[in-house]
Amino acid sequence: MLLRVFLIFYLIIWGFRMNGYESDGHWAGREQDKKLKEGYEAFWNQWNWEWFCSLNLASNNLPVANNKVKIWCRDLCKSEGIQIASMGIYSTIPMPHVHLLVFGKNRYGKILSGIDGKKWEDVWKRLTKRNAVIKDVYDVGGAVRYTSYFNTPPNLSEMVTPYNKQLLKKAMTRPIGIL
Repeated sequence: MLLRVFLIFYLIIWGFRMNGYESDGHWAGREQDKKLKEGYEAFWNQWNWEWFCSLNLASNNLPVANNKVKIWCRDLCKSEGIQIASMGIYSTIPMPHVHLLVFGKNRYGKILSGIDGKKWEDVWKRLTKRNAVIKDVYDVGGAVRYTSYFNTPPNLSEMVTPYNKQLLKKAMTRPIGIL
């Protein structure tokens, strides 16, 4: 009887390890995941973001997501006469979507905060046939923390291609690394 209990207990522990879980029931990669989230947070806190965008997608395809984001950003620049830069995360949970952090300016002092986000939600909807939500950022650290910690599920998320790397380099407020 004791041997049977020991054998069952051993198989349960071994099964957890075989499936990527440690004996305490936690995911084996949680430390690496935590470091990745902390890295995203430190990296994205180098800029003063003005918009937080949640952009839904029809397909589960990162290259398509990158292309749609690039087209949307380019159209925003041309239409509003403003240079923008963006970074974000593509995630497939609960559905394919991008969380994008965006800032922008032009030589006359126009910034994204003065632009109607609802208009650009509609532009996204015409481009992808999916909804978007754009919010002004009042707490940069909070927006960055939300994006980096709550929208990066392990193996189900990836960073989208940054838009306008030159402006990103120029606008770093707290540089810790190089783009």
